[in-house]
Amino acid sequence: MDPDSPSGPNCSKTGNCFYDFQDDDGTEISGDFSKDTLTIAPNISVPAFKFGCTHSAQGTFGLEAGFLALGRSNTSIVVQTANTFNQCFSCCMPSNPSSKGFLVLEKDYDCTTKFTPLITILFSEYMYFINIIAIAVDGRNLQYNPSAFLRSTNTFIDSSIYITELPEGVYSALSTEFRRLMLNNYGYKKAKPLSDGSSLDICFVPHKTNNSIPFVPFTFQNNVKVDLDFFGIVKVYNASLMRLAFTSGDTNIATFGITQQKTFEVVYDVGGHRLGFIPKRC
Repeated sequence: MDPDSPSGPNCSKTGNCFYDFQDDDGTEISGDFSKDTLTIAPNISVPAFKFGCTHSAQGTFGLEAGFLALGRSNTSIVVQTANTFNQCFSCCMPSNPSSKGFLVLEKDYDCTTKFTPLITILFSEYMYFINIIAIAVDGRNLQYNPSAFLRSTNTFIDSSIYITELPEGVYSALSTEFRRLMLNNYGYKKAKPLSDGSSLDICFVPHKTNNSIPFVPFTFQNNVKVDLDFFGIVKVYNASLMRLAFTSGDTNIATFGITQQKTFEVVYDVGGHRLGFIPKRC
């Protein structure tokens, strides 16, 4: 698969290289693997930048022009631009479709930014993990068995995962407390879940004038507290239905999804082995 190794298993004798990528969601893309000079700005270029030119794609695609690898593999843009940007990037996903998000391939933080350590796990060394210390609902820490998380509290954070997925015991504690407060303290009524096969089954009828809900902060290692945005806690479908925007996973590894990252600039200082959250950035 590496253009620098034409004799490899995915390259022909003429030096043409082929790639095939499959994701857990059923997405599969394949095509030619090559390299060229990547020009990011008039005065910034990356020679011999490796990339794939897709000829075949299977799965659910919208208007995407392609995929940008931001992990720690040798072919990601983070690693390939390490000499220029020191393996540091940040991104922000807006909660409102009319707002603009952004991706920054350089240091974009100051001394006030709080960081939590990036954890390296041997079987997933190309992925990013952080440690959850606590989850609270309206100021009350959830009570759950610490063994609910595999390998302490390692949590996978990624921009391709839509909804945060928690181990069953943790999700049960969160959904039970959130539902109790919504019905008893905030005056919401239960709504019938949609029969769409979704695992988001904690549903309420939205208020017509008041959108106040219990706040749900996550605390990560080094006491980095992330107060989730309204749309990082619930997903509003229409005037008669909104859902708790968390789900229960089949494994003991939690994932921190893009829905919960909304409005935060998430700073990946890969070279410094740390990750930061800057609130209300988009």
